[in-house]
Formats: sequence, structure tokens, C-alpha cells
Amino acid sequence: MSNRELFTKNMLKISDVAEKLGVEGYVIFEKITYNSELLENHIHKMHSIRYIDEDGVLILKDIIDRDSNKSDLDLKHDINNNDEYEHNQENENKLESTNRLAVDIDIFSDEHDFLEKVRKIELECVELEKSIQNDRQTLIDLDKTIMRLEYEIRDVFQQKSLIFKSKENT
Repeated sequence: MSNRELFTKNMLKISDVAEKLGVEGYVIFEKITYNSELLENHIHKMHSIRYIDEDGVLILKDIIDRDSNKSDLDLKHDINNNDEYEHNQENENKLESTNRLAVDIDIFSDEHDFLEKVRKIELECVELEKSIQNDRQTLIDLDKTIMRLEYEIRDVFQQKSLIFKSKENT
């Protein structure tokens, strides 16, 4: 028997290990990666193919069984946590509804004050509008006065010019 036959007789390819242990090949690769120090003496490479010896297969089986039991416990823990989370969520929703109701009641009690403030603001706005209208009218009156004064000034200059020309002619 050649070394190669002896080597491969006592060793299994990763795909064969996966089949033997009833898992997918990626699971074996994952376990090898995460447990490389533990498995490094049990994994051998020949022509780019990885082989695992019998002891390595047993170690992988223990790791997979341990992780499977841990997953079952994690699942039970997750289910319990999920029930607790849903219960807490329900309580939070009740508390939030109660808080909203309290805020609504508080708003209703302050509604009178709020309406009073709105009325004051409306009155101030009306006063401002009146003031603006008065100011606008004042500006219009000022503009008319300025125009009238400009005409009067022109008239005075024209009269002065006429008086000056009449003096020159005489």
C-alpha cells in the first residue's frame, strides 16, 4: 500500500466529514476556522485537498454537538426573551397611551389660557394693521405735501426768473 493510499484510507475529505456528521460542508469549514488551534494537527493537505483524520472528525463531532446544544439553549432563551420583550412592549404601549391621555387632559385644562393668548395676539395684530394704515395714510399725505412744496418752489423760481428778466429788459 502506498503512502497516498495509507494517507487517504485513514482520512476523510471535508465533504465526506460533512456527510458523515449530517451537516453542510460550510459548517465544517466554519468549525475548522473557529477552532483552528484545536484542529491544526488533525487537518492535512494533499494536492490542494484537505483531509481530516479520525481524531479530527471526533473533535468536529463534539464541537458540532456542543454548538447544537448551545443553539437549542439560545433558542429557548430567545423565545423567553421574546415573550418578555413582547410583555414589556405591551406595558410600554399602555404607558405611552396613558401619557398621551394625560397630555391631552393637560392641554384641555390649558385651552382657556391658550385661547386667551390667541385673542390677545389677534388684538395686537389688528392694532398693528390700524397703525400701518395710519402710517400709510401719513406717508401719502407727506408725499402730497412734498409734491405741493416742489410745485411752489418751482413757481417761486419761475417768478424770480421772470422778475430778473424783466429787470434786465428795463
